[in-house]
Amino acid sequence: MAESLLAILLITSSAKDSQVTFRWPSHPQSSPRLARPRLIPRSLEEDADIIWRASHSSDQSSLPTASLDELAGNEELDAEWERAGMRRARSVSYNGRRAASSRPGSGRNSPVEESPFADMEYRINPDYDVILGFPSKTLASVLLPHKLELFHEKFELTIDDLAFIGHPVCATPDRQWAFQDKEPSEVQPRGRNTKKRASEDENVEPTATPTLKKDNKPPSQLDSFHLVFVMDLPDPSSASSGNIAKYFDVIYRHLAFSMTAMLFQEQVTHNFVERECDNLANLKEKCLREGEPYSVFVEQAQSTSSLAYSMKVLFEEIKSSSIANLTLGDLRFEVQVPPFIDTLLHPGMDLEDEYSDAGEGVGWGMESNLGWHLPSLMPWKALLLLDLENQDILEPLKTRGRLTMSDEDKDLAEDLDRFLQEVSISINLRDLGILLNWPMETHVYPIVRWLVKHRRAKLIDAVHPSLKTIFGLAPTFPAPLSDLSAAFDKEFDRKDVAPLPEILSALSSTETGSPNSNDHFYAMIVGSKERIPIYRDVMTWMLKRDLLVAMHLRVRIVATKELKMAVYSDAQYRRDMRNKKAEEAIKSSSDDDAALQAQNSYGGAYKATEAAGKKLLVRTGLITQSPVRRRSQSSGGSRRSQHKEVVKKDLTDEDDPERGEDEIDELVLKEKGECLFSSVISDPARATPVQRRWIAAMSAKKDKTMAKLFQQINQYFDGKKTDDEILYRADITRKQLRFVLTHFGEYVQTFLYPS
Repeated sequence: MAESLLAILLITSSAKDSQVTFRWPSHPQSSPRLARPRLIPRSLEEDADIIWRASHSSDQSSLPTASLDELAGNEELDAEWERAGMRRARSVSYNGRRAASSRPGSGRNSPVEESPFADMEYRINPDYDVILGFPSKTLASVLLPHKLELFHEKFELTIDDLAFIGHPVCATPDRQWAFQDKEPSEVQPRGRNTKKRASEDENVEPTATPTLKKDNKPPSQLDSFHLVFVMDLPDPSSASSGNIAKYFDVIYRHLAFSMTAMLFQEQVTHNFVERECDNLANLKEKCLREGEPYSVFVEQAQSTSSLAYSMKVLFEEIKSSSIANLTLGDLRFEVQVPPFIDTLLHPGMDLEDEYSDAGEGVGWGMESNLGWHLPSLMPWKALLLLDLENQDILEPLKTRGRLTMSDEDKDLAEDLDRFLQEVSISINLRDLGILLNWPMETHVYPIVRWLVKHRRAKLIDAVHPSLKTIFGLAPTFPAPLSDLSAAFDKEFDRKDVAPLPEILSALSSTETGSPNSNDHFYAMIVGSKERIPIYRDVMTWMLKRDLLVAMHLRVRIVATKELKMAVYSDAQYRRDMRNKKAEEAIKSSSDDDAALQAQNSYGGAYKATEAAGKKLLVRTGLITQSPVRRRSQSSGGSRRSQHKEVVKKDLTDEDDPERGEDEIDELVLKEKGECLFSSVISDPARATPVQRRWIAAMSAKKDKTMAKLFQQINQYFDGKKTDDEILYRADITRKQLRFVLTHFGEYVQTFLYPS
């Protein structure tokens, strides 16, 4: 819901004057503000400290009984802030006052007629005039632009604690309503060079306003209209300025611009807005002449004007966080705001929506990043269709604004109808695309986005066909348990279905820990295959009301201390063998070149014998030389120096697998302290060389098929990816995953956690 929405105003201007034609609600009120700290009535006893209370606890008669109620009720201490216009008496006479015209500055100088009931409106009933402390004439003059170039642009105005957001539109200079050929012009430049650029532009021949061809219609009496959304400006201390700007931008894009576009289309094609405004003006004048209160005018307007009724429906549906189904003439459409838009005004919330993760490049669109809280659109997710009371799920697509469908819309509706026939909570999106033979990016994902954004469906975790899915209870319920139980009994009035409290009690025993074979929905609730169909409906009913949360299996790899010690012992053994072979080769060698070749053959990650230690490298396998000798060899260019450079290059070659294994052995031997305890490999996909050696050692003495499969999928055992994601990314079956976890049970840690 948009909690800061206060009212919707329809402001129009004509040759007569500008006025607030209609508003909803009838008497909007902004949130109270304080001009100074409010004095809270309290008894003086509450202000006494603990020591005073303890010393006077036995003497009840000495307790002070005086309070500050009288002081708090003093008019001089009234702390509530009021706008200047609200303090003024509403009986002020407006005789002789002429409202300023707010028509666009198009050069037209039509005479302004004074209505015979212009002053009666204020004398009989001030409710017709005062809106949020402002006279309606003044408010209309302020909220309608006075320059033609300010129309067809975003409008945002802040006055005290109120923000006015809209998109004013107007007729052409010859008083005709027509569509524009191009996008609205950019914001006019500002700065010191503005006048200079303006003077240069004066020399350019002006062009006509770009419009489509117009019919030969009589001039319109309606010059402009502006549908304004009045917002209660949040306290600056409760929300950051960036969030408030984002909040107002969402209101503008989803409400102000969308509604104005529909009204503008109907005005151009059917003169709808002008006819509705004339009817409302005549009805208002009649009620004033008969002395009826403003409430009577509003009641009659709701029954006679579709525009007034649509404004009421829009306001109420937006405040209740629902979709507004509106009808303007023969135009039908839906309007909504993101259901969690108010989170932008709460402190501590990020600007970007934490739930709208694009994942593998699949997102919901830029307009869905704020206030939607949509889960990641992933191919292993499933789609759950929602119930719509007395409404066709294809209604927005079938109408597409009009009561009749075009051939293109019919094709789209047929595809969507085919898609809906195959949708199931047990079929993920990838399998659904394969079943329909549709590409994911161009067919499946667009339909899913459309259904979710129009609240016809929601993304869920795929449910096992036999209901063998582990569920936990949602942290909060959307309604009291008594109301949910009553609705459940009404929906499932059968003896073979357990009551809702009993089902919830059984599911509440599911904990986030190691999975148990009896923790799934089938074992805890269903019990027999014959009851699967009815309990599938029960599960669907609960998922639609967000009563269940799917618990997913997650896997981590644990390197035990026994495994680490075995890897360490193997590395120690290989190094000892290399040292032994190198010593034998050095003893049988007569010159340094042969010693270097022996060192290159058996690895350089060991300490050479003392006899050749001055000429051989100590762990890295490179020649250790003094700077003087290095300079002499570089200048002499002897055969031995050239040979050493070749050996040096060979020893540092990273492509040598034997050389790499020797270096990893040295790294393993360095981390001897890691062998004293077990540890979790947090990210196997980015494991260190030592961690990769541990993971490889886990496959020793295992079945070759299982070892190969484990090496293929262990990169996904990071504790973050769910079992559904692992099955999709590794392209394996659930049975294969279960076999791997069974064979490598001593090295894996499994636990349940919500997605």
